[in-house]
Parts: sequence; structure tokens; C-alpha cells
Amino acid sequence: MLPRLPNMPLKNADRWIVDSDGRTVIIRGVNMINKMPPDYTLSATGFGEVDAQLLAANGFNAVRVGVIYSAVEPTPGQYDVDYLQDIKGTVDMLAGYGIMSLIDFHQDGWGPKFKCEGFPKWATFTDGNTFGGENFPALLTDPAVMAAFGNLWRNTLVQGVGLQDRFAAAWAQAVEILKDSPGILGWEILNEPWPGNLMALKKPLDWKHLLEEIGEDIAESHIYLREFTRKVVASIRTHDSDHMIWYEPWVLFDWGIPTFIGKIDDPAGRIGFAFHNYINIDGLVPPGIPYSYDTAWKNALDHSKATGDALLATEFGADFNAQLITEQMTSIDANMMPAIYWAYWNRTPYQIVNPITGQQLSSEDMGLVYDLTAPRDQPGNVQVDRLAALTRPYPMFIAGTPVQWSFDSDPAARIFSFTYIPATSGPNVTEIFVPDLHYPKGAWTASVIAEGDVTLTPTTQALLVETNGPVPTVTVTIQPSGTP
Repeated sequence: MLPRLPNMPLKNADRWIVDSDGRTVIIRGVNMINKMPPDYTLSATGFGEVDAQLLAANGFNAVRVGVIYSAVEPTPGQYDVDYLQDIKGTVDMLAGYGIMSLIDFHQDGWGPKFKCEGFPKWATFTDGNTFGGENFPALLTDPAVMAAFGNLWRNTLVQGVGLQDRFAAAWAQAVEILKDSPGILGWEILNEPWPGNLMALKKPLDWKHLLEEIGEDIAESHIYLREFTRKVVASIRTHDSDHMIWYEPWVLFDWGIPTFIGKIDDPAGRIGFAFHNYINIDGLVPPGIPYSYDTAWKNALDHSKATGDALLATEFGADFNAQLITEQMTSIDANMMPAIYWAYWNRTPYQIVNPITGQQLSSEDMGLVYDLTAPRDQPGNVQVDRLAALTRPYPMFIAGTPVQWSFDSDPAARIFSFTYIPATSGPNVTEIFVPDLHYPKGAWTASVIAEGDVTLTPTTQALLVETNGPVPTVTVTIQPSGTP
């Protein structure tokens, strides 16, 4: 059955994620995060085996599992082990279906003090500023929220211990409980870190000209993000040297802000760069933002070339338009990006308002599944058009280095093309996911172009490509055959 877990643990080989056999692992996943108090577990939402089955059947091999810091350490120095054990139960369940878990300490808008989720109230210092109650993401520029982030970066003391040190210790506690679970894709340090009052923003802020306003401050502020990231890496490595650690740039990386975080040294040599891409496809870029969907891919690739770190887009999507998701997936494939969709299910304790257009956005409608307490086959519960847009053939395990792949999703075409350079040693079987959703009842055929001995073996929702002896390059084509 596909997906299935790669041979763990994973590591980075330049921009690629590779398993212990040296095969390149391509990630296709979804975000699943419970942002709603008081129980931040995934199990409390109704997420369970029926969802793992749905994901596995459509080739998703990863879930970004949200962990909320305020639930991990509800009071300074006291950890909620039961919460982490519940998260572990979800991770173990997913692994049973061949689905990896990326453990993500998640925050939006800092935390519950500002009607968001993330950092606990005891860790919130506003420097005398009163929260104005703006909607998300405009609240990021509220002086109270800006101050809270600034106190994190300056490591303000709580009962004699710095905020960063407490956060790093909480990570170590989570790792100690979760590290022996199968299928751990890695540890993602912090979702969407925000510089806060490291920047001197004007008030009120014109979001259309945000890049102009933060341009002078952003490079210098990376000093703080770099030191914070290194501290958390060191804390995690005191408990685990096997799994990958993923760090993020400042949020708005996809708005054209390159990262100046530099090289993050990892004693285990298993490090990756996690980033988001919410700028829409060319021609649909929000007014005032002079960048395209390719901007984040280029900036990420440039960062990987400079550091040798693996790449993973841990958020994209949040769209209601299946055609737009299709175009995004085409761009993701063209850039050979491992990517995790936002979101499988979504609820927020805050209202989301587009800061440029003023349009209110429904967090519930961002999910592939609307109601996790209702049957998945209940009409309208699963957004089948978006699921179809996300589900497509892709090379799940590559015994070598990918060169290109693409999928023409036009119902009249449905042609998948994939070229790679086979490895010269190690396992020589590449596995391509071939979804029943696009080829019902297995109605597909495969062909290969290669100078050498290559064997194609169709299986249930997969094509195995085995090279025997030296083969310079392999090109595989999959297309419909017959009538289902």
C-alpha cells in the first residue's frame, strides 16, 4: 500500500530530503492543527483513522502536526505530559498508514492573550501597550503584539529564565516524548516567526507598502532570529540526533523578503529550511505586491544553494478555488518542491481579514474537510474538487536525483512525465504514486525512455521503476489507457 514510510531517519542532501537508503523523498502533505482552546489536541477535533485512510488513498505521505506551546507549558517550568502523549497517539496512528508527521510548534498572532494561539499568557509582555483587538493578520502590527514578539527575541526573563530558554526547554520535553514514534519527518521550530518591534513600523500601517516600510530593518533583525534558532537546535539535539530540524524565515518571505538568517549549524547534519508561499499565481497577485508565486521558490532555492539545507514548503494554498490550487500544484511540480497544503481542517479563534482588500475570509472554508465530527462521505463535507486538484501523480521515492516532472491535469490528457538521474549505488527502485482518482480502476499505462536496462512494474496506485546497471537518465511517461 502507498504511501508507506521511507527508511528512517531522514537527512538533507543539498536541497533534497533523503532516507537512510539514499533515496530522495518527495513530500505531499496537509496541515492539521487544532487552534481552538481549551483542548489543543488533534484527537479533540475528531481527526482520526478515517482521515488517515482518506489521505493515504490519495497519496499524501505527510501531516504537519500542530503543537501549541501554551498547552505544552501551561505554567512556567510545568509541562503537560498528557497533552504531548495525546499528540504522540496521533503521530503513531498516522505512521500506521504510512504517513509521516512534521511536528510544528504553531503560533498565529502570538497567543491567547491576543485571541490567537501559540505562546502562553505568562510569556506575554506588552511593555504597557494595550491590545487594540484587530483581526488577523493586521493584529501583527498592534503595538502590544509587536512588544510580545520583541520580548521573545530579546530573551526577557520569566522567574529568572529567559523566554527563549523556556521555549527551547519545552521543545526538548516534546522531543523526549515524541522522538521514538515512527514516521517523524522532523521538528519545525516555530511557525511564522515575526520580528515584532525589532522593526520601527509606522502606524497605521499601509499593508500595500509593507515591504517598503520594513526593508531597512529586516536584514539586521535576522541576528535575533539566527541566535534563537541556534538555541532551539542545540536544545533539541540534547535529546535527539536522528531526526531533521526545520527552521523558518521571518513571515512574509513569500512577499519578496529574502532571508538573511544564514547558515544554521547542526551537529547531527540533519537540517532543513521550511517556508510558506501564499502569493498567488502570476496575474492574481494582490494589489501593491510586486512579486509572483515564483518569488518564494527562487528565494528558497538561493538560500539552499548558499547553505546546503533541504527545502520544504510547509504551507501553501488556503484557497477556495480548485483551479487556482491546480495552478499552484503545477508551479510546485515545475520547481520540484516538497509541499504541505493548508489545510486539512481549519478553525481559528480570530477573524481573518485580507489586509489589502478588506475581505473577510472563512477559516472553516480553507479546509479540505469541513466537519471532522461528520461522516467524510456526507455530501459537501469533503471538498472533492480541491482534493482532486491536490491529488496527482508524483515520484514519492527516487533512487537518484530528479531532473523534472509535470502533470497535465486536463481530463482529456492526464499525462505525467518524469525524468531523473539514477543513483550509481544503493537501492535502485524508484516509486511513483499513480492515483486512482485520475486513473479509475488502474486504467493507465507507462512507458520509459532510457539508455540502459530499466524495468517498469505497475502495482496498486504505484509504478516501480528499477534500473539495472549504469543508466545515464530515465524518462517515464504515464497516461490513461482504455475505458474504466
